[in-house]
Amino acid sequence: MTANWKTDGADSLFLAYEPWTPNSSPFLEHAKELGIALPGGLTLETLAVRGWLCPRLRIALPPAAIRACWNAQCDPTGSPDHEPSHAWAHQLLAQCRKRAIELLPGDEPWKHWLESEQPGLGRSARAHVVDPGNGTAEPQPMLHPRQEKHVLPVVDFYADWQAYHLAELLDRAELREFVVTSEGDACVQACRRQAEDFDSRAQHVFERWKHVAPAFERLARFRMIWAAHARNIDAFDQLMERDSQAWATAAGFDAATIHGDVRDVLLEIWADWKDRPPLGSNQLRRGLQRDIGLATYLLKNLTGQPPDPFHSDWFWFDTESPGHRPARLIDALPNEEWRALVAFTDNASHRTTTAPAPFTRSAEGLWQLLRSNWDTCAPLRRFCLAWTRLMRDRLHDSLRHADATIAANERIEQFNLVGLHTERVVRHVAAIVTPSTGKQARSNAVMRDAIKRSLAIAAPSVSITDKQLMDWIEQHSSLHAMPDLTHSLCPPSTFATGDVVADQLIAAHVHALVARNYAAHHDYFDDKMIGTSAAPLLAGCLLVVVAALHSVRQNQNASQP
Repeated sequence: MTANWKTDGADSLFLAYEPWTPNSSPFLEHAKELGIALPGGLTLETLAVRGWLCPRLRIALPPAAIRACWNAQCDPTGSPDHEPSHAWAHQLLAQCRKRAIELLPGDEPWKHWLESEQPGLGRSARAHVVDPGNGTAEPQPMLHPRQEKHVLPVVDFYADWQAYHLAELLDRAELREFVVTSEGDACVQACRRQAEDFDSRAQHVFERWKHVAPAFERLARFRMIWAAHARNIDAFDQLMERDSQAWATAAGFDAATIHGDVRDVLLEIWADWKDRPPLGSNQLRRGLQRDIGLATYLLKNLTGQPPDPFHSDWFWFDTESPGHRPARLIDALPNEEWRALVAFTDNASHRTTTAPAPFTRSAEGLWQLLRSNWDTCAPLRRFCLAWTRLMRDRLHDSLRHADATIAANERIEQFNLVGLHTERVVRHVAAIVTPSTGKQARSNAVMRDAIKRSLAIAAPSVSITDKQLMDWIEQHSSLHAMPDLTHSLCPPSTFATGDVVADQLIAAHVHALVARNYAAHHDYFDDKMIGTSAAPLLAGCLLVVVAALHSVRQNQNASQP
């Protein structure tokens, strides 16, 4: 299963709310998980009556059926209020208290059981739909025998994303208590003015969420497809792609629609929430992140390619409000590898600007070189991530003394990963440039061939035998019984080929191999590796990776007609 943004299998289209048991209703349980709580005296029925937050579906229940459930919750059929014609209501009450998605049989997993046109509970329940907030259509309230209050004999259904609407309503409209609208003395008049102010802000929030509802509706249905295939791990991605495309065709939307959902809806909300989510709830912000991740996975299913987080399409900016902060996909989905690419380019470019030609790279040049290999070369992504973590820790030496041991351990781990992934990048490139079906070459031979490719590009006039290269490699990179670290640190002049660039490249490859061998077999100079002594080894690793990627590009150019 390649997607990173999982759903929990809960119903996302129709979460029930029963006015007589609000605290145990699935929709308010969902809201509570997101850090949302209704202030005292305020109910969802009040919000619906005022048109501030309306359920997507309201089903009227026979009062006798509700009384039967109250009187005998385990078996309503045993209550004197039970009538056989109310069986559908008993089934609905039992079903709507479940939060798990109930999947319909067939090949359209994006349809909910309440929407089914086949004979059954869904169709029976829809025959009793009433308009929420319409006083003439609603059934009369009934007295709850134990709660001593009147309640509506209905079940309301909300979509999961309406919890976001509820959060913004409570936050922006500043709803804190029951709204008094009676006329009378000055106090009541003040309350009335406050209520009118509430109403204005609440209506603004309502219009906002009415506008974005279609995008969240698509996400809710996509979760149903996910739930249908969640247990089929081996074929999950294939089934998700198949049904995503079938659903898009049936519903009349395409990849451009989902692209707009992410950029113009989800990222816009992220721009509002990233610094201050409604009600100060970090759970809301994480929920929105999951939605954005899920939408990008849907987009991948429709296009066959994951979205490029660095493309300008994924940068949202409110042109009508210059002071408004922008939002980028990479910020909303802070994938560590994506961020490592940015940080690596910033950190390493000052080193690559002084690399020998033609491996010199400005910040922009380094970025383009990395981006052209990023998706296809996993070792490169690991290399940049390890480098970024190492440099981050090396630059933060002002840690408290109590953290020093932990910091040192983390640094040597990342140093080791830089060395190991350098070789993996070289092997990856070798498989592209000189594919072979033979058994895997030893590390010394891999680095020897990498030196030859680099010299062929940067110093083609230099002629060095394979034996000479292997002698140098074995002399300086063999770490058995090495007396000290300086034994393997060799300045470019050590090789004296008569060409300065060739000397630099050989030294860099030898140092990269030293780092690799140390990471794979040793630990006795860890204190040196986390200090400045390791600088030549790290510089060698960086130059070797840049030279390897350059050879891929040159190979691609040579193969083009």
